[in-house]
Amino acid sequence: METSAAIRSQRRNPHRSEGLRLGDTKRTTGSWRVAYTQTIRVRYGEVDQQGVVFNAHYLAYLDDVADSWLRTLDADFEATGWELMLRRADLTWHGPAGVHDELVVTAEVVRWGTTSFDMAFDVRVEDSVVLTATVYYVGVSVGDHVPMAPPPAVRAHLSG
Repeated sequence: METSAAIRSQRRNPHRSEGLRLGDTKRTTGSWRVAYTQTIRVRYGEVDQQGVVFNAHYLAYLDDVADSWLRTLDADFEATGWELMLRRADLTWHGPAGVHDELVVTAEVVRWGTTSFDMAFDVRVEDSVVLTATVYYVGVSVGDHVPMAPPPAVRAHLSG
């Protein structure tokens, strides 16, 4: 865990404990203006023989949270001609989650590019961090998947 003065002086998300940055990603926005939180209950079929969430399910959870956040703006945001595609994902496991645990997933956009953005995620069971992640998305046109900038309403919704 980083303990430098620069890290200690960063603003903290009220959903997080001291010393962890959402998705372990350095922010370029400089604030914690907008975050979206969703609770997901782990189902029996999502755990492996070790009794913990099988790792591939975490990507599905993160994708569901990002999609749900966008749909709070518009249930059919693809009608704008824009949609997003995963370009890359970095996940760090911190501890176990098991069947019937409630995962509290918090998401925040931590970087905007012209056609892309990075969304950091913090996944907890009660007060324990179980996963941090950053998903790198690229916005594309519906149908032909040509990179394109997000509509202003989408960017404003995810940025606050």
